[in-house]
Amino acid sequence: MAGDLYIRVKIAPHKRFKRNGADLILEMKISLLEALTGFTTEIEYFEGKKLKVVTLPGEVIKPGLYI
Repeated sequence: MAGDLYIRVKIAPHKRFKRNGADLILEMKISLLEALTGFTTEIEYFEGKKLKVVTLPGEVIKPGLYI
């Protein structure tokens, strides 16, 4: 017998990441010195994979920056 199947997926809150539509948002605080002169950090994903984030000296970081 044919019919429709409906599946509802609930996303549990995460302690580090927030969801905004299709985007994952990570809010992190950096110092004024880091914002002005650049910094390097690693962000750990859910499965243990790491993303290296590098900003260059002179590349001013502004609030709400998407990398």
